[in-house]
Amino acid sequence: MALALTVENTMQASDYNPMLPAVQADPYPYYATLREHAPVYFNEQLGWYIVSRYEDVIAITKNPAVFSSARAVVRPEQLDAAEKVAPTAVRAFRRGILLSEDPPMHTRTRSVVTRAFTPKRIAEMEPRIRQLARELISQLPRSGEFDLIKDLAEPLPVIVIAQMMGEEPKLRHEFKRWSDNAVATFYALARGAELSDIERTSQEMHDYMSRALEARRQQPRDDLMQALLDNGVREGVLSVDEAIAFCRLLLVAGNETTTNLLGNGMHALLSHPDQLERLTREPALIPNAVEEMLRYDSAAKETRVTRRLSGRRRRPCLHPRARGRRPRKGEALPRRSPPDPRPRPSVLRPWRARHNAAEGHSRSSGTGPSHRPARARRKAACRSRPSA
Repeated sequence: MALALTVENTMQASDYNPMLPAVQADPYPYYATLREHAPVYFNEQLGWYIVSRYEDVIAITKNPAVFSSARAVVRPEQLDAAEKVAPTAVRAFRRGILLSEDPPMHTRTRSVVTRAFTPKRIAEMEPRIRQLARELISQLPRSGEFDLIKDLAEPLPVIVIAQMMGEEPKLRHEFKRWSDNAVATFYALARGAELSDIERTSQEMHDYMSRALEARRQQPRDDLMQALLDNGVREGVLSVDEAIAFCRLLLVAGNETTTNLLGNGMHALLSHPDQLERLTREPALIPNAVEEMLRYDSAAKETRVTRRLSGRRRRPCLHPRARGRRPRKGEALPRRSPPDPRPRPSVLRPWRARHNAAEGHSRSSGTGPSHRPARARRKAACRSRPSA
């Protein structure tokens, strides 16, 4: 059934901009205003339509024939100009495996990833993740203050990712730097910023991953990079550059979101001491608590798509309008996806032994064909409560 959205845009472009520090610090008041007054909002400065209502976000996500993930983040002309000065960074950005792919390419790539990223592999990692959490916590001061993000939430996912890829934990600082560089690439491209430092770091990461894959060609190992090589490159499904692109994605998607989940989750618990006390008494509720933390304060706040027409030029199933103008083919249409269809509640929902499906689930890891394969690993890291 076609869904038509016609809204009167009552906000100025300067009111909402996801690049602004104030918005990044606390986006929820902006989300509430958008949902109430401008659920389909065109930001002229960025050239984006912001879609903020839950039902509309889900409708867009489930219609890749109309809304494409390919090249949805930065305008093509910006990429063309940037590629002249930062070819390695921009090519890696263009490649954007999985997150910037649509079916059937997305389906092809995901089949390789799911074979490499199995539930069994994740389950086997949990004891080691618990051990890593204990080791990091043991290094914290017994009294006074410490930095939760710097001392725990940042190093834990980086070490886990390094070990999944078969690399030494001592490389965690390099992996973190490469992850930060990949995130910085987006902001630099979107803002037209200087790219020379980003290019150097991108080339460094590309060279390292190339050597690591070649080493596994010569001497196979039992790790994720070997699985990508066996299931993807050797079967002709992935090129070497695409395998490297997935490693880059894992660094960013697994690192950034897990750090955010750990930080957001601890902040939520400290803000609700009754829930923290109950979770301490009943650790069996931790898996459900992780789901609630994802819903309450999403680890990822947005996804981007572009509107396109199908080969048959069918009428799109969703027609967002803003200021009376329908998005043209190729225009960016970020989905600002709040963690819940309602404004964020003032308290966490009580944990339950079983999740009540009627209450809805978190969409923080995506829905439809673009579900993130890193979700299971991220939740495993957050579940890893060290025992006394």
